[in-house]
Amino acid sequence: MRTIKFRAWHKKEKKMLEVVGIDFGYETIEYYQAEADATLETFENIILMQFTGLKDKNGKEIWEGDIIKVTDEHMNVDQGELRYNEKEMATVITWGKNRYRRIMDDEERIEIIGNIYEKGKELQDDRGDDSGKYEKGCDKHE
Repeated sequence: MRTIKFRAWHKKEKKMLEVVGIDFGYETIEYYQAEADATLETFENIILMQFTGLKDKNGKEIWEGDIIKVTDEHMNVDQGELRYNEKEMATVITWGKNRYRRIMDDEERIEIIGNIYEKGKELQDDRGDDSGKYEKGCDKHE
């Protein structure tokens, strides 16, 4: 059975939070800060991301919003943002406006190289183009 977990990007503090509780009625999350009691934050101040249930080739958990590199059986490399695609009802790697590839059991070929909030602009610059559009504030994440 798939593990259901969430993390959140704090928009103002610019940091990733490990979510330990969610109240959809009050639209808040609960998280712990180092050596402090549980802290509440409202949905308006965070961007919630779900764990995909997959791990990359290094055993690192893969989350929505991660930027990943996938090497196929022919050693071709795709790099893009991980999102849930409602049309496909699947987790996909996206790059550009309408291009995507389904991610299924490719764990041994996937490597996380960052996420769109902490490293998006930097990774886009490394590619030398804007086809990935991993910047903070891309269409779905505002």
